[in-house]
Amino acid sequence: MPACLYRQGDLELRVAVLGTYDLQEQSWMWGWANPGLRGTPAGGQTLREDARHCRTRC
Repeated sequence: MPACLYRQGDLELRVAVLGTYDLQEQSWMWGWANPGLRGTPAGGQTLREDARHCRTRC
């Protein structure tokens, strides 16, 4: 998901990884806490900023 975009026909949406679930460990990790997503558009600061934006404007 390098571009963080989902396209279907003429519709284009920005997406982000909300979190991941490990079946073996049975554990959940938020996208912004996942070290594998840090520095990518799919997680980290971008996701936090989007959540803050939505909280104040949605």
